[in-house]
Amino acid sequence: MIASNHIGWKRFFSFRYLRDKISEKGWEYILRRITQAIISLLYIKLYPYVFMPLFYFSKVRFTNFVFWAVGHMGHDPDIFVKEYFLGLRPKFNAVWLVHHKPFKIANEHLLSYWSQYITVIRSPLICKFLWPFTQHRKLVYKVVKKRGSSSSTYAGAADIYRKWGSRPPLLTLSELDRERGWNSLHKLGVPKDAWFVAVHCREAGYDKSLKNYGRKDYYESKSQSNADIINHIPAMKTIVEQGGWCIRIGDPSMKPLPKIEKVIDYVHTKEKSDWMDVFLSASCKFQLAHSGIFSISLAFGVPNAFVNQSFGTLALWRVDDIAIPKLIFSTKEKRLLTFKEIYDTGIADYYYKIYFERANVTVLDNSPEDIMDLTLEMLKQEKGEIVYTDKDEELQEKFKSLMKPHNNGFGGPARIGRDFLRKYEYLLD
Repeated sequence: MIASNHIGWKRFFSFRYLRDKISEKGWEYILRRITQAIISLLYIKLYPYVFMPLFYFSKVRFTNFVFWAVGHMGHDPDIFVKEYFLGLRPKFNAVWLVHHKPFKIANEHLLSYWSQYITVIRSPLICKFLWPFTQHRKLVYKVVKKRGSSSSTYAGAADIYRKWGSRPPLLTLSELDRERGWNSLHKLGVPKDAWFVAVHCREAGYDKSLKNYGRKDYYESKSQSNADIINHIPAMKTIVEQGGWCIRIGDPSMKPLPKIEKVIDYVHTKEKSDWMDVFLSASCKFQLAHSGIFSISLAFGVPNAFVNQSFGTLALWRVDDIAIPKLIFSTKEKRLLTFKEIYDTGIADYYYKIYFERANVTVLDNSPEDIMDLTLEMLKQEKGEIVYTDKDEELQEKFKSLMKPHNNGFGGPARIGRDFLRKYEYLLD
């Protein structure tokens, strides 16, 4: 926008700056820059006040949804709309601006589903006209909010999902998407009477693309959130052994999978598309999820088996979901940190690599065995065959009692993996 380009006022009107620029480029340049600065000031600060009463009294509010990351595109509107139906926010006409350069829309097709609840505006010209209103606190509704001192803006999400309970999901796959989705799967060799699990493992490729948007080294700062898809192979083979198929979802920058029977490396096929991503996430039996794209399954009411979760983003939101976090190793003390240490020291709030390095700790990916155990638990849950003992419930309660109100997932009804807690019970002490 214009405002992002103007120079600071003090520097602009300093005698030395004016003298140097007049000498270098002449008065014409100075007058042009003054004009740009005045236009910028009017554009950002003044003109919104002229139209503000019109939007305010007609109950139009602008949302702060992120649209360049698919995780936010599924999760943020889901929370926002459910807030309304639960009576947790006032009624108003919500507007979502989705064309604000230099970012691109992460999943165009998903927007068409949210359009039934939210006014989505894609026109660059209209977005440019309306953007200043998103800077006005009386016209903006902050969809995600921090709770207390939390570094996570989703600490309160569990409250909304718990209150939503077993109500139907907000989004339902259209018949058109369902039909053409199964046609595409059939081209990839999947029978139309088959069931499948969508598998996603976060890699660095997607974040690297953000460097083109001026976010240099952003991907490296979050590298501890990535994992290796190879560790998912035993779990995928287990799904196949139980009669299912596995569809690997994500983006084309991901490293290819080895050839495995009934495992489709969809991200490297010609069928890859925005609408197909939505279909797969909405039609799978469950998603063996890592980050981001799981939010589409969330909005369509499909269960998630979360692996390689960081404590700072532990999504214990829905009753049908199961999650296991990454373990944290102290390089100084040469041992795994207990779960109590992780929460009590604030490490559970860490999100970026630099904070883990300063604390002299290393984040460890879930092992293939732990991922497979969680997969088996979810398969049994889907069949209605899962059994939890009194001891399992005790371990579950003990883990959740360590969480603080500002932690992501606090109070959520989802479970920590049964076998994960059995295996690492000693880290609960």
